[in-house]
Amino acid sequence: MVDTFEQLKIAASRLNTASDQLSKNLGDIETKLNALNIGLEVCLENDPLKISDEDIDRNSGEKIWTETQLGYGKTYLGEWGLVVSNVTYRSKGDDDFDIIGTSSPTSLSQASRDLRLEAAKHIEKLYKALLRAAEEKIKNADAAQKLAAQL
Repeated sequence: MVDTFEQLKIAASRLNTASDQLSKNLGDIETKLNALNIGLEVCLENDPLKISDEDIDRNSGEKIWTETQLGYGKTYLGEWGLVVSNVTYRSKGDDDFDIIGTSSPTSLSQASRDLRLEAAKHIEKLYKALLRAAEEKIKNADAAQKLAAQL
């Protein structure tokens, strides 16, 4: 029993050190993203950090669940950065669902250790989503420029 506790004590210390470093790294990533001044909000809707257990609506019998999603955008305080939001869904059938609630985005730095550790695995996907969004906006701007030139 004592040996197991000592192992747990060592593991807890290592986890705390790793978590502190992760927080610093995520802060560095956020600073670099903010420096790009990209001004686009994206959310990894198809790759949630966490999915709650399903509940059943007593009135309708429909399934309800909440997903915690990573994104880049403005927090509820208006500050740009890495954010997490909770989105609640209601199933209407096989692959049909409605969004029935969304929380205001909060800073990833304020999220639980567990969510921050999970988010680290999704940063590359977030970069790619931001790149796709930027390229789409560039296409839109180019198309508008061509239309304006025709006037």
